[in-house]
Parts: sequence; structure tokens; C-alpha cells
Amino acid sequence: MNNLNNLKSKLQQMKGRYLYLALILLVTGGLQAQNCLPSPNSPTAREIHFNYYNTNAIGLSTSTIIESAGGPNYTVNVYTFTIPYFQNQLQTDLRFRNQVNTCSWNAGSSPCGSKAVTVYNSHSGGSLLGSQPNQVDIYGHNFPVGVRNIRVEASCGGQVYQTRYYRFIVQKEATASVNLDVNAYCQKNKQGQNSGYIGFKASGTHGNSSKLYFRVVPPNGSNCSSSDIALTNSSSGFFSCSSNGTYTIQLLYKSTVIGGGYITHVLNSNYYSYNKTFRSCMNLVSPIYQFYTLKTTDTDSSGISIYPNPVVNQLELAYTLKTDDAKAIIHDMNSNPIKKLSLDGQKGSLSIDVSDLKKGLYFLTIIDGDDTIVKKIVKK
Repeated sequence: MNNLNNLKSKLQQMKGRYLYLALILLVTGGLQAQNCLPSPNSPTAREIHFNYYNTNAIGLSTSTIIESAGGPNYTVNVYTFTIPYFQNQLQTDLRFRNQVNTCSWNAGSSPCGSKAVTVYNSHSGGSLLGSQPNQVDIYGHNFPVGVRNIRVEASCGGQVYQTRYYRFIVQKEATASVNLDVNAYCQKNKQGQNSGYIGFKASGTHGNSSKLYFRVVPPNGSNCSSSDIALTNSSSGFFSCSSNGTYTIQLLYKSTVIGGGYITHVLNSNYYSYNKTFRSCMNLVSPIYQFYTLKTTDTDSSGISIYPNPVVNQLELAYTLKTDDAKAIIHDMNSNPIKKLSLDGQKGSLSIDVSDLKKGLYFLTIIDGDDTIVKKIVKK
């Protein structure tokens, strides 16, 4: 009996020693995992830095807010990007990085695991966008208009020691409105006679248009240079050239982008042209020519009428033309052709189904021989 009791006592002692040893190993391993630290272990080195490059944004504002997703509070760095009104997404390169050299035990000289900067497309969970030891570059990323969240974690040996939360808000600037008539006119000399030079004037209204310009392109081979004139300066007359041939005008959007750079975008790819002949603007004649129209009107002297405008489903077109094989194109504000139409005969009418078009602004361009006529269509 005594031998049996002694054996039980020894087994209990051995069990206690093993439990104690297991506890020591567990604690030691936990301490070692917790002490796998970045080196240098300074706030400057640990901090995650964000930069953007090659963006189409024309404006940026930043702020911070405090949020909580059912746990401790955290800070969200908010970036509000403004893009041109005719675009639908932010295009940019992103970079997230820190300055940690290695991961080591207690930030000493003995390495303890790999370092990583990891980017996710959500503040919690989400999909992986990229992971690198120190710097993650995401090239050509597109953010649609709206709100997107980003989370960035820096870790050593798989343990996260720094987390940063970002929110990217993408918004459009105010839409420009243009309701202008543009005319070619003959410029006078000091004696009040036609000088042989042609110029252009614009009349009407425009809003949110500080970044809009007319570009006049002179005839091929002309000594006159192309010229850009702000819409705000176009009513008193712009451009001057005596060359004979076809002058073209484009409506341009011009703006600087954040971080440096410039954007120039042709809002309407169709060239509106006027042909100046040898006798134009000479002393014998003094004409003023209608050049083209950018406005919402139903009828004018061009012989073209469209109705109803704004339109919901069916657009009616009535026309009186110089030629019997004119072409018509409906295109959007980004110059994308939507519908191509053939106009039979010099006089007639046509019903155009626009029910499949999205709400917004469109242009109807009619090419009648050497003349180009433009009508603005508002789709409701």
C-alpha cells in the first residue's frame, strides 16, 4: 500500500513539473511573439505615409474623422477629390510606405520575421490590393464617383503594429452650361472699311464656364497661329486672320490638375467650320456670317428645327437643306457618337427614337455640304 501511495505522489509531482514547464514555454513564446518589433522602432519609422501621383483630379481637400465599427475608436483620413464634370471616375497612382528597415526581437539585432505593408479595400476585412516589405504602389487605379475605403497595415512577423484608415470621396465639379451663338465677322480698318481680316464673336449665356475656351484653328498653310480664348472674353471679338480657307473652332476644357500637370479636353470632337473665300471681308462686301450655335433652341435661320426639347422618347426633326445627301450625328458631351442618321432630300422630316438615351446633354450635328449645323438636345 505504501509503495502504491509513493507511486501516486511521484506521478502527481511529475505532472505538476510538466504543467509548469508547458506554462513557461507558452508564456515565453507569447513574449517572444509580442517582442517581434520593427527596427528602428520610432514613430517616424513606423508611420505609414500616403501619396498620390498621375491623377486627373482638379481639386483636393483633406480632413479626419473618428469612427468606431463596434470596437475601439479609430481615425479615418478623408481625401475628397474633385474631377472634371464630364468624367466619371478618379484615375490615380497610389503609394503607401513606411521606413522600417528590419523586424527583430525587442527591436535589437536578432531578426524575428518578415516585415510587410499590406493594403485592403475595406476598413474591416476586404480584398487584398497589394503587399510589399516597405512600399506598395498601386498604378492606374480607378475610383468611381462616390466613397471608397482603404485600410493599410504594417506588420512584423505577421503581427500588426500600425494600422491606418483612409476614405476617398470622388465628386464632380459643377457642370458647365453653354448657350451661345458664334458668328464670323469682317474686321474694319481705321477708315471703317473692311480690312480683309476675319474675326469671331460669341453672344449668349454660359455658367460654370471659367475653364471653357474656344480654339480657332486657321486654314492649312496659313501664317496665323491657333488661338485659345476664354468664353468669358469671347463677346467682344476674338482672333484675327486674313488667310483664305476653312477656319475651325473647338470648344475646349482646360484646367490644372493637383500635383502638377494640365488637362486639355475637346468637349465636342466635331469641327465647326467657316470657309473664307478671296472676296470675303473685302471692301466690296460687308457680310456677317452665322458660324454655329451651342444652345437649346427649337428653330432658327439655319432651316433646322427639333422638338420637343427637352425630349423624353421621340425627337422630331424638320429640315430644309442645300444638299440632298446630308448626314446627321447625335453624340454625347464626351464626343462619343450615339446615333448616325441619313437625311433624304433637301426638305423633309424625321422621327428619332431617343428613349434609350440616358438623361443628360447631347448634340445633333448636321453636315450639309460645306455647312455644319449643331443643335443641343436635352434628354429628360
